[in-house]
Amino acid sequence: MNIKNITYTILKGYKKAKSLKNKGGRSSFSVYREMVSLCLKYNLYLSDYVGNGFHAFNDEERKVAIDLLKEKREYIKKRDENWRFLIKYSDFKYQRSNKAKEKKRLAYIKQYHMGPHCKVQYGVMFIFDHRNIGKLNIGDNVLFARNVDVDITGDLTISDGVKISEGAKILTHSHDFLGTYREEDLIPFSNRAHNTPLFIGENVLIGAHSIIMPNVKTIGENAVISAGSVVAHPVPANTIVSGNPAVVVGKMPKRLRVSTQQFYDDSFAAQIRKRMKS
Repeated sequence: MNIKNITYTILKGYKKAKSLKNKGGRSSFSVYREMVSLCLKYNLYLSDYVGNGFHAFNDEERKVAIDLLKEKREYIKKRDENWRFLIKYSDFKYQRSNKAKEKKRLAYIKQYHMGPHCKVQYGVMFIFDHRNIGKLNIGDNVLFARNVDVDITGDLTISDGVKISEGAKILTHSHDFLGTYREEDLIPFSNRAHNTPLFIGENVLIGAHSIIMPNVKTIGENAVISAGSVVAHPVPANTIVSGNPAVVVGKMPKRLRVSTQQFYDDSFAAQIRKRMKS
């Protein structure tokens, strides 16, 4: 609860209510009482109350606006919880010992519902924005190398065996070019953010400092994205892409294509069994 905001609304709200042209013959005190009530329940700023025209809403409009306020508050709660998690666990200090690394890895797995054998290095960020949290599906044996930035504003699926190298960035939303968008607007006057779902197939390798732009939609299985590439179009399965914008420069040889089962076959225990047999 923002004490400063509440105090300001109580002290300045009535003066502001008297200056508003009210709809439906509402008294200044009625408007003031609503200002204080919404501030206490939903931490609504006085400027947002006035700027969004709450005082002029009819009963039906007011009900819808309050529902929007509830949704906004719930989103902000989840966003702040996510930031607190990232501030704590993305820190380099969790690389100092194997015990700390494992603690961080398990925390990420629980927070983002990853497969049990996923690897997460330091500085890995999962960010959502513009009052939307996409559906996130992460398979098993996925590697997130250091300083990977993953946008989960739109829906994102990362299949088994994907390797994301250091500094790579994955984007799942874009913007239009008209006007501005303010994160805390109660009712934005236009939809400035556009979610762009992305599916990444099994055993994809995303090279260091690559950028997966919005609207890519799919990256096919066994694809390789060369370091520093900017991917702006769908990537076919079993291909190698490179450049800005990235284009197909080759095919993955069949002998190098892998299946998810191979990750289990290449485990340390499997290597011991294989060595003993030989």
